[in-house]
Amino acid sequence: MAPIATVALLVRPDDLLALYEGFVSDPSSLSNECRGDVLPHKASLAIIHLAWTVTVRRWAGIDTFRVGGNYFRGVCYVHDRDIPHSALLHMNPETSLQELFHQLSGAMAADAPSVPRKVTSRSLGNYSATICLPESPRPIQKCEATEKMPQTSLHLEFSPLTKTTDQWLVHLHSEDSAEPSLTSAMGASMLHAFNQTLNSIVESPACSVNAVDMCSEHHFNQIRAFTKDISPFNNTLLHDLCLRHAKTQPNACAIDSWDGNLTYEELDDLTSRLAHHLIAQGVRPDTFVLCCFPKSTWAIVGRLAILKAGGAYISIDASDPPFYLESIIRRTQTRIMLTAPEYVMRFQSMVSTVVEVTPAVLSSLPVKNSVACRDVRPDSPCLILFTSGSTGAPKGIIQEHRSYATAIYDYVAMLGLDASSRVLQFDDYAFDISNNDFLAPLTAGGCCCVPTPEKTIAALRENINALRVNMTFLTPTVAIQLGPRDMPTLKTVCIGGEPRIYMKFD
Repeated sequence: MAPIATVALLVRPDDLLALYEGFVSDPSSLSNECRGDVLPHKASLAIIHLAWTVTVRRWAGIDTFRVGGNYFRGVCYVHDRDIPHSALLHMNPETSLQELFHQLSGAMAADAPSVPRKVTSRSLGNYSATICLPESPRPIQKCEATEKMPQTSLHLEFSPLTKTTDQWLVHLHSEDSAEPSLTSAMGASMLHAFNQTLNSIVESPACSVNAVDMCSEHHFNQIRAFTKDISPFNNTLLHDLCLRHAKTQPNACAIDSWDGNLTYEELDDLTSRLAHHLIAQGVRPDTFVLCCFPKSTWAIVGRLAILKAGGAYISIDASDPPFYLESIIRRTQTRIMLTAPEYVMRFQSMVSTVVEVTPAVLSSLPVKNSVACRDVRPDSPCLILFTSGSTGAPKGIIQEHRSYATAIYDYVAMLGLDASSRVLQFDDYAFDISNNDFLAPLTAGGCCCVPTPEKTIAALRENINALRVNMTFLTPTVAIQLGPRDMPTLKTVCIGGEPRIYMKFD
């Protein structure tokens, strides 16, 4: 079977041998049986195994694997489950590469055959790794349920580039019995990541596992292609982009919600009060603050106040399991949270400072006309988006003010939003598109329309009509249950978040 992808290694065998000898404190202590042609072979295989393990860890999003094989026999592997003759390997992302090398070598030695077979060829054997690729997102209401996921058995094979040059080609194969779960584009991306990882380990052997550079020239070219048509940075603070309308149209409706309406002037006032209060609680630039609310005006007030205070918000869902929340809190070192009254007791044991956000609490705070934080910059973090964690620890993406402001500005222009736009805040706050649901209309000088918390189609239809919504973002499975005649004010519907299906909308 032809390989999924092939690349020329960036490093040469001599580089791998030199790194191996640097990692091994006393190479001369190896037995005579391991000298000669066997040591270069074992050295190459050990370093490549290290690089492949680091690559698989980043790709799969998990830190615990089973490893095995035999370096002398030219075969080793990384696996995600217990198989015969394998040893458990747990990777701490802060561990140095040298420490991980010895940890991996120890795990391999724990189950290695007692009499190695002498290898005289430099051709290397296969690696294999099982990587889980979810077929569907984690169920929202059944977070603890484990869905069956297809597995892709991947193998790396090495061969000389030519008979006269000391350079290798590396081939990525899939041994799926049916159609491969890994596309050729994904396979090429993974193989280039491995190649860059191997090169980074050779060039920076003292760095930690987490600090290994995996972004290759192949990936940079992809990024350039993806971003060639985007606008230059909009060096603006996200909250300033939204609340500038407090001066130009102070009495215009900024939020129309089932639990309270706010003009731009009122929104600016309440967010300033709360921002100063958050600063008194220790919020500064680069401080991460958790937010957990049902659909509410006060969720929007809370997030904008965090930005004004210089912090970055992390929106979570009250139904998220404890291990998911604990992982986020531990990794972001979050110490403060904004939430609704009904969630205060739930989170008091997890976060040291829980701030209840209600109209009464906000009105009790002193009026503040000064800028809350002058140290926040356009390149400061504004929010973190986390994955579901269905394949391991949830992965977070830190967004800067300027990048998000640029994206929102382009989003507004592309959709033609303006002061007449009334955008439905449809998605749950833990989803990334929910940020667009309120940031886009406020940037355009329009109105963010917040529906009631009920999630039925009947309630959605009723909310769209009651709030006179004219633009919304919906998933296909929701949109297909609605008809244009049911919602006469709705003019624009964006569809996404799921595979496309037949729609009633032209």
